[in-house]
Amino acid sequence: MGGLLCEACLSGFQPVEPPFCLMCGIKSAAFEAEDQLCNACTQSPRNFCQARAVGAYEGPLRALIHDFKFRGRIHLAKPLGFLLAFILKREYGDRFPELLIPVPLHIRKHRLRGFNQTYLLAVHMVTWLQNSKSANLPAGFLQRELLQRFRWTDSQTGQGKTGRRTNIAGAFQVVFPEKVYGKHILVMDDVYTTGSTVDECTRVLLAAGAHRVDVLTLARTL
Repeated sequence: MGGLLCEACLSGFQPVEPPFCLMCGIKSAAFEAEDQLCNACTQSPRNFCQARAVGAYEGPLRALIHDFKFRGRIHLAKPLGFLLAFILKREYGDRFPELLIPVPLHIRKHRLRGFNQTYLLAVHMVTWLQNSKSANLPAGFLQRELLQRFRWTDSQTGQGKTGRRTNIAGAFQVVFPEKVYGKHILVMDDVYTTGSTVDECTRVLLAAGAHRVDVLTLARTL
């Protein structure tokens, strides 16, 4: 974050580091060890195997995401993509998932915003990794068209966990099931709030035959 923020703002950045829940990745000082699940994941397991994030969705990181996503400052995708590349390397070393699928936008939302912020982050993350001598990405790693958002949904902002889950249910479909069959897939989004969106993406990918689905986000609520 040193290349993005001044020293004063950098002090407000909160990275998501262990100890955290093995499944949803929420950080908690209450965990006695790293191999634990939070109460929410114990009571209601997710469809995905694990979710990881760069930092907490607050302070300077939240401000950067808002500038990028809502004010069209798409040049921020490059440094933010580097942060995602760092976390991906930390989690997987050189044994990456086989496919990377950014959460898609509905075509109408894409036209209104002008870009899919998650796809841009993914492009720059992959570019950083490809330029790294220590990274060996699988062929065809980034896949934009395998998952589509074919149903318009209301904004998830301001909705509770149940409302988010209901709102997003049935919004996605896999276009080429044969390409995800038996694969280890990484679903990527910009922000993890309740996990409803990425969990629904995971559900349809598993239904199409994916072997395992993990999640990576730039930020998450704590």
